Amino acid sequence: MFTAPSALCRAGMKRAFFTLVFTLAAAFQAAPSMAQGAPQPGTQVWLEDFSSGSPLAGSTAVNIEAYSDVNSVPYTVGTGWDSAANECNGWILNSGTAIPGTDSGCGINGGRTGTGTNTQIAWLFLRDMADALGKYQDNMPAGTNNVLASMTNPGPGGAATIPNPVQIQADSVAPVTAGHYYMATTDFAEIHCNNDTYKPVPIWYEAAETIFLLNGATQATLVQSPLIKPCDDAPGNPYVTTSVGTPVYITRGATPAWLATGGVSTVGIKITNDTAATIANDVAIDRLRIIDVTPHLSEAFDQASIPVGGTATLTFTITNTDDLLAKDGWSMTETLPAGLTMVGTPTTTCTNGVVTTSGAAGFTVTADMEDAHADLSKASCTITMVVTSSTDGTYTNGEEITPGTGGITGLNGLLPPSPARLRVGNAASAPVPALDPKALGLLAALLALAFFLSRARGRRKL
Repeated sequence: MFTAPSALCRAGMKRAFFTLVFTLAAAFQAAPSMAQGAPQPGTQVWLEDFSSGSPLAGSTAVNIEAYSDVNSVPYTVGTGWDSAANECNGWILNSGTAIPGTDSGCGINGGRTGTGTNTQIAWLFLRDMADALGKYQDNMPAGTNNVLASMTNPGPGGAATIPNPVQIQADSVAPVTAGHYYMATTDFAEIHCNNDTYKPVPIWYEAAETIFLLNGATQATLVQSPLIKPCDDAPGNPYVTTSVGTPVYITRGATPAWLATGGVSTVGIKITNDTAATIANDVAIDRLRIIDVTPHLSEAFDQASIPVGGTATLTFTITNTDDLLAKDGWSMTETLPAGLTMVGTPTTTCTNGVVTTSGAAGFTVTADMEDAHADLSKASCTITMVVTSSTDGTYTNGEEITPGTGGITGLNGLLPPSPARLRVGNAASAPVPALDPKALGLLAALLALAFFLSRARGRRKL
């Protein structure tokens, strides 16, 4: 049984309804086209956080040789980085995981605590680094983040140096799309660094990590990161301290962006540590990712309508993803829809941009995107062209769907835009702008509220 709302309630509902109407209308008017000029996150295509493959670590440690990713892709490691080496390497664990009884390197002295002379076993430091990485990534509660052990702590039978630098490798983990850019990233934690004043011996070794993006079919290197030294590279040195007061240094390493070609269908990942010595060199590895970091192309006319014979400016904006890495070698071709012609020559602000015109019909451009970490203004650039028409009509420019109809083709290294529309002729008949996904969501919410209110009125009449 329904109870009719009171007059005061009905008035409140009406006020809420009209407030939402005006709010949504304002948001619709102000909603920008997707990614135009504002860097957006890339799209993660693969993740290894050691919590989604099989078998999962919990109270019992899992050795990396027995573990595979979510697609059942196995991992390989170099000699010395495996869990059988008695170095406390190659184990997947969290802060609640018990010491593996088969690895004598995990239960013996793993370094000094705090800034004093006390020592603690290697496994304690690894468990604390697991929690530190979880906090760094997502502020995860203690005991919920898994990591890969890379402690280089020789027990009986363990070697003083590690002969093979490969800490972890998977040959083919993610499909790629030709014409998209990809990067690989990994998070590293390290303890017992040269920055600490309590190192026990004069000669001290720190990790020297490299991330490789691999051709999944041949394991050849597509691109590799600069050398990553967590002890030196960590922002806010150190990030946190362990439960016994030892500083933890955390950093996220990344490869440059790589532009996929038709010759590579899947990619793999490899991480190496070029420091072979086992003195110090105490690391935990987490969150290996492959990310699609393709810049986004957007387009807009500077006005909704022009008279016949008038001109409008069509601007293409290329916007980097929020990694802000350099993206070299992208290209596109624009052919205007029949009835529109180009006035003059297009111009571009894009680095190394070369514009080649095709009569009055359009152009092809090739260009680069600079690294924008030091200068955010380099995170986007533009191509500008002036158009006109002698024929009344509404013209839509976007990615060409039907060959020969005009629009954007040959996209390489760019994501396609939403269409841009121009009315030529009577300005009063200018078309309504195309709804972007954000505006569609707001409109759906408005319609749902209207339906709710209409139902409430219907029940009141019963």
